[in-house]
Amino acid sequence: MEIKRLLEFNEIFGSSMKNAEEYLQGIDKRILIRIASYFLSGFYEDTTFLCTSGKFFSTPNSEFASKLHDYIRGEKEQIVIINKHASLFFLEKALAMPDSESDEFDSENEIKIMQAYLSINQLLVLRENPLITQIANLDEKDKLIGYMFYQPLAYSDFTNYDYRLEVVAQTIKAIHFFEFCEKNLPHHLALFYKKYNCKNWKGYMKSYLSIPYNQLLNKAKEISTIALKKDDKDFDKQKLFLNNFSINNHVKQADSDFTQIRKYPLYKESDSTYIVLFGIFSAERIYRSLYFDFKEINDIIDEKYRIKSFRGTITDIYSERFILYKVLDDLFNSERFIKLKGSDYKNHNKSIKGEPDYYARKNNDIFLFESKDILLNAEIKSSYDYNKIHDELRKKLNEDKGVKQLCSSIKNILNKEFPLDNDYEENAITIYPILILHERIYSNAGLNSIINEWYEESIKDVKSKIEKPERIKPLIVIDFDTLLLLQNLEQGTDFDFKDLLDQYIRKIEYAEVAIFKDIYDMVVNKYLSYKDFVEPIITKKIKKKDSPSELYIYKVALELFDESDIDENVELTSIKKGKMLNNIVENNIISKKMAKNNTEKSQIYQNGSFIEKKKKHQNKTIRRGKSIIKKRRIRKRNRRKHQKQ
Repeated sequence: MEIKRLLEFNEIFGSSMKNAEEYLQGIDKRILIRIASYFLSGFYEDTTFLCTSGKFFSTPNSEFASKLHDYIRGEKEQIVIINKHASLFFLEKALAMPDSESDEFDSENEIKIMQAYLSINQLLVLRENPLITQIANLDEKDKLIGYMFYQPLAYSDFTNYDYRLEVVAQTIKAIHFFEFCEKNLPHHLALFYKKYNCKNWKGYMKSYLSIPYNQLLNKAKEISTIALKKDDKDFDKQKLFLNNFSINNHVKQADSDFTQIRKYPLYKESDSTYIVLFGIFSAERIYRSLYFDFKEINDIIDEKYRIKSFRGTITDIYSERFILYKVLDDLFNSERFIKLKGSDYKNHNKSIKGEPDYYARKNNDIFLFESKDILLNAEIKSSYDYNKIHDELRKKLNEDKGVKQLCSSIKNILNKEFPLDNDYEENAITIYPILILHERIYSNAGLNSIINEWYEESIKDVKSKIEKPERIKPLIVIDFDTLLLLQNLEQGTDFDFKDLLDQYIRKIEYAEVAIFKDIYDMVVNKYLSYKDFVEPIITKKIKKKDSPSELYIYKVALELFDESDIDENVELTSIKKGKMLNNIVENNIISKKMAKNNTEKSQIYQNGSFIEKKKKHQNKTIRRGKSIIKKRRIRKRNRRKHQKQ
């Protein structure tokens, strides 16, 4: 297994380490923020590139860069300098720096920045060491799971992601949330429109999506900026809108979960220019931060509209009912499925206890779902204490409404104690228990194995009383975003949910007995998450010319915007390459209409042939997306007709 470790301050600069802030004193704040954004973009994560490209270290520091590179190459382990976790701490410190009167930057400042960064690395290593010691004392199996799941837990949600798929999942969830609010929270929604000065949620989405969608075009992994045109008639309106997401005027206190940067993922560099601080936070802001917006609104709304327990109500009614039912109904859209929601059981008999959140049966195959929209306390998540994290997970996921709830439902199904569907032979059915978790950190490798241990403890008595215990399948943890993407993929492909579950189970069971060439292969296969298993399969099932993320994006765009909106909003990116401190990366969103009227059109389209090819490809994908959606609507219409008959 390849060992990676962070380069620490004392390895390069000796033992006299100061606080990072002391090294950064006197350096222009805007430059520091740009550098932090470059670090977070992944531009300098390749250590060799950092040391040898000449894009970070200038000529006066070439000897230092060469020695740094030689030291790293001489170590047995793979050494990492730039990493997302340290870069976020660096950004927090940059944001907290006072404004500087000087914007000069010299070679000495490059060394100071490296000193500050390595001091952060060293503190992160010191913080993580107690957890590594705890893991090292576990038995062999728990030790491997510890390294796979517990060690990276504090930073996995901003390191383990596919940006394109995250943008799409967040967009779809936001659309569903606004549709929910239209029906259930109209007064909250009215205050939301007032806050963001928009007529409706589609207008809000169109304005905000320019930020993460434009980031998708940033292939060079450079920083992304939004440059408004001062002569645009909507300049003031656009500026006021973007100011809502800019961190400049907000308290920049450090916290363990980088809450402020998540909430305000932009930095206003000038009157018309904004820096996207961290791409994944701008993507998460599409949906994830809506909860905090509406919670703030709930705190100030007229008391007669106020919800007493806002978090509990939203997770219960929206996450675990509204959107879950909507997605699963669409996933199991065949007429051959018998589908029952948790609310169906309660409506039938309010005294029923232990009912599943969702039940679907096709012939002898039963799919049993329990949904949990829970947050892991940020302080515990970043505590680097194995016992604290383990106990918190067990408390949240293994109690009556988690693993044990699924086991109770399995027992009731085998005993035919649930009403509404008893038309099956209990000795012939196969049950697939599925735990849906709504936070992305729960898709990390290793968690499925942890939860299955608790599951086997609870289900062993039930299994011992049936003739073929293998008919009760292992529990599978699926994060909601993966489920959402699978449900959207299903249209127009040969996708089969049961088949994917069976493939995953076989792969995990095979890994238990297989002989692997090294420990790394063994760990990756044995503790594979469902998300990591299914994403490559999704890619293969999509038509070759369209990546899944690209097709999803245009499906979402077609459902959110009408055709005229798509025609009049074309995303163009102008990327200038060069030294980090001397060049500005501009990702401008220019409408077709503006481009036609622009007398300097030839200067904007410096790479016209590429733009034309991109537009042709986009139009082709849009047509294909339209076709898929049309077929989907026809199927839904036919189902409704059949149900009426």
